[in-house]
Amino acid sequence: MSINEVVLTGESLTLDEIHAVCRGSAKVKLSEKARQAVVANRAVLEDLIKSGTPIYGVTTGIGEFARIQISPEQGEELQKRIVYSHAAAVGDPIPESDVRVALLLRSNTLANGNSAVRLQIVDTLIEMLNKRVHPVIYQKGSLGTSGDLAPLSMMAEVVMGEGRADFNGKRLSGGEAMKAAGIPAQKLSFKEGLGLINGTEAFSGVGLLAIYDSIRLIKTALIAVGMTLDTVGSNMSGLDPRAHAIRKQRGQIVVAENLRRLLNGSQTIPANRGKVQDAYSLRCAPQIIGPTLDALQYVTDIHLKEANGVCDNPLFFTKEKTKPAKLGRS
Repeated sequence: MSINEVVLTGESLTLDEIHAVCRGSAKVKLSEKARQAVVANRAVLEDLIKSGTPIYGVTTGIGEFARIQISPEQGEELQKRIVYSHAAAVGDPIPESDVRVALLLRSNTLANGNSAVRLQIVDTLIEMLNKRVHPVIYQKGSLGTSGDLAPLSMMAEVVMGEGRADFNGKRLSGGEAMKAAGIPAQKLSFKEGLGLINGTEAFSGVGLLAIYDSIRLIKTALIAVGMTLDTVGSNMSGLDPRAHAIRKQRGQIVVAENLRRLLNGSQTIPANRGKVQDAYSLRCAPQIIGPTLDALQYVTDIHLKEANGVCDNPLFFTKEKTKPAKLGRS
Protein backbone atom coordinates (compact mmCIF):
# COMPACT_ATOMS: atom_id res chain seq x y z
CA MET A 1 0.00 0.00 0.00
CA SER A 2 1.41 3.39 -0.99
CA ILE A 3 1.95 6.04 1.69
CA ASN A 4 0.81 9.53 0.72
CA GLU A 5 1.24 11.34 4.04
CA VAL A 6 3.48 10.88 7.06
CA VAL A 7 2.51 12.45 10.39
CA LEU A 8 5.47 13.18 12.65
CA THR A 9 5.00 12.42 16.32
CA GLY A 10 8.66 12.23 17.24
CA GLU A 11 8.46 8.56 18.21
CA SER A 12 6.77 6.37 15.59
CA LEU A 13 8.54 6.89 12.26
CA THR A 14 8.81 3.62 10.28
CA LEU A 15 11.12 2.39 7.53
CA ASP A 16 8.30 2.43 4.99
CA GLU A 17 7.41 6.02 5.91
CA ILE A 18 11.04 7.12 5.62
CA HIS A 19 11.26 5.54 2.17
CA ALA A 20 7.96 7.10 1.09
CA VAL A 21 9.13 10.60 2.01
CA CYS A 22 12.77 10.41 0.97
CA ARG A 23 12.44 8.47 -2.27
CA GLY A 24 8.78 9.01 -3.03
CA SER A 25 6.27 11.84 -2.98
CA ALA A 26 4.68 11.43 0.46
CA LYS A 27 3.95 14.70 2.24
CA VAL A 28 4.88 15.39 5.85
CA LYS A 29 2.91 17.06 8.62
CA LEU A 30 3.40 17.55 12.35
CA SER A 31 0.90 15.94 14.73
CA GLU A 32 -1.09 18.24 16.99
CA LYS A 33 0.40 16.57 20.05
CA ALA A 34 3.89 17.24 18.75
CA ARG A 35 3.05 20.86 18.00
CA GLN A 36 1.88 21.37 21.57
CA ALA A 37 4.98 19.63 22.93
CA VAL A 38 7.32 21.89 20.93
CA VAL A 39 5.52 25.07 22.05
CA ALA A 40 5.48 24.01 25.71
CA ASN A 41 9.15 23.06 25.68
CA ARG A 42 10.14 26.40 24.16
CA ALA A 43 8.35 28.14 27.02
CA VAL A 44 10.55 26.25 29.50
CA LEU A 45 13.69 27.65 27.86
CA GLU A 46 12.36 31.19 27.74
CA ASP A 47 11.50 31.04 31.46
CA LEU A 48 15.00 29.79 32.27
CA ILE A 49 16.56 32.62 30.24
CA LYS A 50 14.44 35.21 32.04
CA SER A 51 15.50 33.77 35.40
CA GLY A 52 19.18 34.19 34.53
CA THR A 53 19.97 30.47 34.65
CA PRO A 54 23.30 29.66 32.93
CA ILE A 55 22.55 27.36 30.00
CA TYR A 56 25.22 25.74 27.85
CA GLY A 57 25.25 27.11 24.30
CA VAL A 58 22.36 29.46 25.07
CA THR A 59 23.54 31.93 27.72
CA THR A 60 27.13 30.65 27.66
CA GLY A 61 29.63 29.91 24.94
CA ILE A 62 30.22 26.39 23.67
CA GLY A 63 33.11 23.97 24.04
CA GLU A 64 36.03 25.63 25.82
CA PHE A 65 33.99 28.85 26.09
CA ALA A 66 31.18 27.25 28.10
CA ARG A 67 32.51 29.03 31.22
CA ILE A 68 31.82 32.44 29.64
CA GLN A 69 28.41 34.01 30.30
CA ILE A 70 26.92 35.98 27.42
CA SER A 71 24.07 38.48 27.10
CA PRO A 72 20.70 37.63 25.49
CA GLU A 73 21.70 39.70 22.45
CA GLN A 74 24.96 37.78 22.12
CA GLY A 75 23.00 34.55 22.61
CA GLU A 76 21.05 35.08 19.40
CA GLU A 77 24.19 36.01 17.47
CA LEU A 78 25.89 32.89 18.86
CA GLN A 79 23.32 30.58 17.25
CA LYS A 80 24.05 31.99 13.81
CA ARG A 81 27.80 31.76 14.34
CA ILE A 82 27.51 28.15 15.54
CA VAL A 83 26.02 27.28 12.15
CA TYR A 84 28.62 29.26 10.22
CA SER A 85 31.56 27.76 12.09
CA HIS A 86 30.42 24.17 11.49
CA ALA A 87 29.20 24.44 7.87
CA ALA A 88 32.49 23.07 6.61
CA ALA A 89 31.74 19.73 4.94
CA VAL A 90 33.73 18.94 1.79
CA GLY A 91 33.59 16.55 -1.16
CA ASP A 92 30.78 15.87 -3.61
CA PRO A 93 27.14 16.76 -2.83
CA ILE A 94 25.19 13.91 -1.26
CA PRO A 95 22.18 12.51 -3.18
CA GLU A 96 18.74 14.08 -2.91
CA SER A 97 17.33 11.15 -0.93
CA ASP A 98 20.10 11.53 1.67
CA VAL A 99 19.36 15.25 2.01
CA ARG A 100 15.67 14.50 2.46
CA VAL A 101 16.26 11.87 5.12
CA ALA A 102 18.39 14.34 7.12
CA LEU A 103 15.58 16.92 6.91
CA LEU A 104 12.98 14.33 7.88
CA LEU A 105 14.83 12.85 10.82
CA ARG A 106 15.82 16.22 12.27
CA SER A 107 12.18 17.33 12.02
CA ASN A 108 11.14 14.17 13.84
CA THR A 109 13.74 14.69 16.57
CA LEU A 110 12.59 18.25 17.17
CA ALA A 111 8.97 17.02 17.22
CA ASN A 112 9.73 15.21 20.50
CA GLY A 113 9.69 18.57 22.26
CA ASN A 114 13.00 18.40 24.14
CA SER A 115 15.16 20.74 22.03
CA ALA A 116 13.41 24.02 22.94
CA VAL A 117 13.29 25.41 19.40
CA ARG A 118 10.34 27.49 18.24
CA LEU A 119 7.56 25.75 16.36
CA GLN A 120 8.33 27.75 13.22
CA ILE A 121 11.75 26.08 12.94
CA VAL A 122 10.15 22.63 12.75
CA ASP A 123 7.50 23.91 10.33
CA THR A 124 10.25 25.33 8.10
CA LEU A 125 12.05 21.99 7.85
CA ILE A 126 8.77 20.28 6.98
CA GLU A 127 7.95 22.91 4.35
CA MET A 128 11.36 22.38 2.79
CA LEU A 129 10.56 18.67 2.51
CA ASN A 130 7.10 19.19 1.09
CA LYS A 131 8.18 21.85 -1.41
CA ARG A 132 11.40 20.00 -2.21
CA VAL A 133 13.94 22.64 -1.27
CA HIS A 134 17.07 20.53 -0.88
CA PRO A 135 20.14 22.06 0.76
CA VAL A 136 23.45 21.30 -0.94
CA ILE A 137 25.31 19.15 1.59
CA TYR A 138 28.76 17.73 1.00
CA GLN A 139 29.78 14.17 1.82
CA LYS A 140 32.61 14.52 4.28
CA GLY A 141 32.69 16.29 7.62
CA SER A 142 30.61 14.38 10.14
CA LEU A 143 32.12 14.18 13.62
CA GLY A 144 30.62 10.78 14.42
CA THR A 145 29.59 10.60 18.08
CA SER A 146 29.81 14.39 18.35
CA GLY A 147 27.07 14.64 15.76
CA ASP A 148 26.67 15.46 12.10
CA LEU A 149 27.57 19.07 12.82
CA ALA A 150 29.02 19.86 9.39
CA PRO A 151 26.32 18.39 7.12
CA LEU A 152 23.47 19.55 9.36
CA SER A 153 24.97 23.04 9.47
CA MET A 154 24.82 23.17 5.68
CA MET A 155 21.14 22.25 6.03
CA ALA A 156 20.65 24.91 8.72
CA GLU A 157 22.19 27.60 6.50
CA VAL A 158 19.31 27.20 4.06
CA VAL A 159 16.79 27.46 6.92
CA MET A 160 18.42 30.86 7.54
CA GLY A 161 18.13 31.76 3.85
CA GLU A 162 21.85 31.24 3.26
CA GLY A 163 24.04 28.49 1.84
CA ARG A 164 22.93 26.80 -1.40
CA ALA A 165 19.96 24.65 -2.33
CA ASP A 166 18.46 22.76 -5.25
CA PHE A 167 14.90 23.71 -6.22
CA ASN A 168 12.96 22.81 -9.36
CA GLY A 169 16.07 21.43 -11.03
CA LYS A 170 18.18 24.53 -10.39
CA ARG A 171 20.99 25.14 -7.93
CA LEU A 172 20.38 28.48 -6.25
CA SER A 173 21.48 30.41 -3.22
CA GLY A 174 19.59 29.33 -0.12
CA GLY A 175 17.75 32.64 -0.02
CA GLU A 176 16.68 32.42 -3.67
CA ALA A 177 15.49 28.83 -3.27
CA MET A 178 13.46 29.60 -0.14
CA LYS A 179 11.92 32.68 -1.76
CA ALA A 180 11.05 30.77 -4.94
CA ALA A 181 9.34 28.07 -2.86
CA GLY A 182 7.46 30.62 -0.78
CA ILE A 183 9.12 29.59 2.50
CA PRO A 184 10.14 32.40 4.88
CA ALA A 185 13.78 32.15 5.96
CA GLN A 186 14.27 32.09 9.72
CA LYS A 187 16.38 34.30 11.95
CA LEU A 188 17.64 31.91 14.58
CA SER A 189 16.83 32.56 18.22
CA PHE A 190 18.12 31.01 21.45
CA LYS A 191 19.24 27.36 21.15
CA GLU A 192 18.10 27.06 17.51
CA GLY A 193 21.53 26.82 15.92
CA LEU A 194 22.34 23.95 18.24
CA GLY A 195 18.82 22.58 17.82
CA LEU A 196 19.25 22.29 14.06
CA ILE A 197 22.71 20.72 13.98
CA ASN A 198 23.27 18.77 17.18
CA GLY A 199 22.34 15.26 16.07
CA THR A 200 23.17 12.16 14.05
CA GLU A 201 20.46 12.46 11.42
CA ALA A 202 22.71 12.61 8.36
CA PHE A 203 24.57 9.35 8.83
CA SER A 204 21.73 7.50 10.63
CA GLY A 205 19.44 8.52 7.77
CA VAL A 206 21.80 7.08 5.17
CA GLY A 207 21.92 3.93 7.29
CA LEU A 208 18.13 3.64 7.35
CA LEU A 209 17.87 3.91 3.57
CA ALA A 210 20.57 1.25 3.24
CA ILE A 211 18.64 -0.96 5.65
CA TYR A 212 15.48 -0.56 3.57
CA ASP A 213 17.39 -1.68 0.49
CA SER A 214 19.00 -4.56 2.38
CA ILE A 215 15.62 -5.90 3.46
CA ARG A 216 14.49 -5.91 -0.16
CA LEU A 217 17.72 -7.61 -1.16
CA ILE A 218 17.18 -10.39 1.37
CA LYS A 219 13.62 -10.90 0.13
CA THR A 220 14.96 -11.13 -3.41
CA ALA A 221 17.60 -13.62 -2.28
CA LEU A 222 14.95 -15.82 -0.66
CA ILE A 223 12.89 -15.80 -3.86
CA ALA A 224 15.99 -16.74 -5.88
CA VAL A 225 16.78 -19.61 -3.50
CA GLY A 226 13.19 -20.80 -3.62
CA MET A 227 13.15 -20.79 -7.41
CA THR A 228 16.45 -22.69 -7.49
CA LEU A 229 15.23 -25.33 -5.04
CA ASP A 230 12.09 -25.78 -7.08
CA THR A 231 13.99 -26.00 -10.38
CA VAL A 232 16.39 -28.70 -9.18
CA GLY A 233 13.66 -30.73 -7.50
CA SER A 234 14.97 -30.19 -4.00
CA ASN A 235 14.76 -32.61 -1.10
CA MET A 236 12.73 -30.68 1.47
CA SER A 237 14.37 -32.35 4.47
CA GLY A 238 16.85 -29.46 4.64
CA LEU A 239 13.92 -27.17 5.52
CA ASP A 240 12.43 -29.45 8.19
CA PRO A 241 11.15 -27.07 10.91
CA ARG A 242 12.19 -29.48 13.67
CA ALA A 243 15.85 -29.37 12.65
CA HIS A 244 15.87 -25.57 12.67
CA ALA A 245 13.87 -25.24 15.89
CA ILE A 246 16.41 -27.20 17.93
CA ARG A 247 19.24 -25.04 16.52
CA LYS A 248 17.45 -22.06 18.17
CA GLN A 249 18.77 -19.43 15.76
CA ARG A 250 15.96 -17.00 14.98
CA GLY A 251 17.16 -15.90 11.53
CA GLN A 252 17.71 -19.45 10.39
CA ILE A 253 14.23 -20.47 11.57
CA VAL A 254 12.62 -17.51 9.77
CA VAL A 255 14.46 -18.18 6.50
CA ALA A 256 13.51 -21.87 6.49
CA GLU A 257 9.88 -20.99 7.23
CA ASN A 258 9.73 -18.50 4.37
CA LEU A 259 11.31 -20.96 1.94
CA ARG A 260 8.73 -23.58 2.90
CA ARG A 261 5.97 -21.06 2.17
CA LEU A 262 7.48 -20.17 -1.19
CA LEU A 263 7.75 -23.83 -2.15
CA ASN A 264 4.30 -24.80 -0.94
CA GLY A 265 2.36 -26.33 -3.84
CA SER A 266 5.45 -27.10 -5.93
CA GLN A 267 4.90 -29.85 -8.51
CA THR A 268 8.61 -30.39 -9.16
CA ILE A 269 9.75 -31.24 -5.65
CA PRO A 270 7.30 -34.10 -4.89
CA ALA A 271 8.16 -35.70 -8.24
CA ASN A 272 11.83 -36.08 -7.32
CA ARG A 273 11.86 -38.76 -4.64
CA GLY A 274 15.26 -40.24 -5.41
CA LYS A 275 17.39 -37.34 -4.12
CA VAL A 276 18.80 -37.92 -0.61
CA GLN A 277 19.92 -34.33 -0.06
CA ASP A 278 20.75 -31.17 -1.98
CA ALA A 279 24.13 -29.55 -2.54
CA TYR A 280 25.53 -27.90 0.57
CA SER A 281 25.06 -24.41 -0.87
CA LEU A 282 21.33 -25.04 -1.28
CA ARG A 283 20.36 -27.08 1.76
CA CYS A 284 22.21 -24.68 4.06
CA ALA A 285 20.57 -21.51 2.71
CA PRO A 286 18.78 -20.91 6.06
CA GLN A 287 22.09 -21.20 7.92
CA ILE A 288 23.76 -18.81 5.46
CA ILE A 289 21.05 -16.16 5.06
CA GLY A 290 19.73 -16.47 8.62
CA PRO A 291 22.66 -14.73 10.38
CA THR A 292 22.43 -11.88 7.87
CA LEU A 293 18.77 -11.51 8.80
CA ASP A 294 19.70 -11.49 12.50
CA ALA A 295 22.32 -8.78 11.93
CA LEU A 296 19.90 -6.73 9.87
CA GLN A 297 17.25 -6.97 12.58
CA TYR A 298 19.76 -5.69 15.11
CA VAL A 299 20.88 -2.67 13.09
CA THR A 300 17.28 -1.89 12.12
CA ASP A 301 16.30 -1.73 15.77
CA ILE A 302 19.24 0.54 16.62
CA HIS A 303 18.61 2.89 13.70
CA LEU A 304 14.86 3.20 14.28
CA LYS A 305 15.47 3.99 17.95
CA GLU A 306 17.90 6.68 16.84
CA ALA A 307 15.39 8.06 14.32
CA ASN A 308 12.62 8.25 16.93
CA GLY A 309 14.75 9.39 19.84
CA VAL A 310 16.27 12.73 20.76
CA CYS A 311 19.90 13.59 20.09
CA ASP A 312 20.67 17.14 21.18
CA ASN A 313 22.56 19.18 23.76
CA PRO A 314 21.36 20.68 25.99
CA LEU A 315 18.02 18.92 26.49
CA PHE A 316 14.96 20.42 28.17
CA PHE A 317 12.19 18.58 30.00
CA THR A 318 8.82 20.29 30.04
CA LYS A 319 7.21 18.51 33.00
CA GLU A 320 10.06 19.13 35.41
CA LYS A 321 10.79 22.69 34.22
CA THR A 322 14.21 22.38 35.82
CA LYS A 323 17.77 23.15 34.79
CA PRO A 324 18.46 21.51 31.42
CA ALA A 325 20.38 18.28 31.11
CA LYS A 326 23.74 18.55 29.37
CA LEU A 327 25.14 15.62 27.42
CA GLY A 328 28.82 14.79 27.27
CA ARG A 329 29.10 16.06 23.71
CA SER A 330 28.95 19.41 21.89
